[in-house]
Amino acid sequence: DQVNFVRPTARQPSRHQPTGPAIIELRDISRRYKMSKSQQISAVTNVSLTMAEHEFVAITGASGSGKSTLLNLIG
Repeated sequence: DQVNFVRPTARQPSRHQPTGPAIIELRDISRRYKMSKSQQISAVTNVSLTMAEHEFVAITGASGSGKSTLLNLIG
C-alpha cells in the first residue's frame, strides 16, 4: 500500500498559497516495527515531504498504509 500527498491544483484553488520557508520537512523518513526476532514490518519507507507556511496537504492512502505512523513521526 502507498501513502499519497495531495496538494490543491489549478482546478482546486487554495485561499492560502505556500510562502516562506518550510515549516515541516522530512527527508527519507522510515519506520519499521519488530514483530519477532526474525520479522520486521515497514510502516513508512523513504518518505520525503516539505510543507511551507499556509500550505494545505492531505495525506491519503488505504487502511494500513502508514498514514497515522507518518503523522506520529511528524509529532
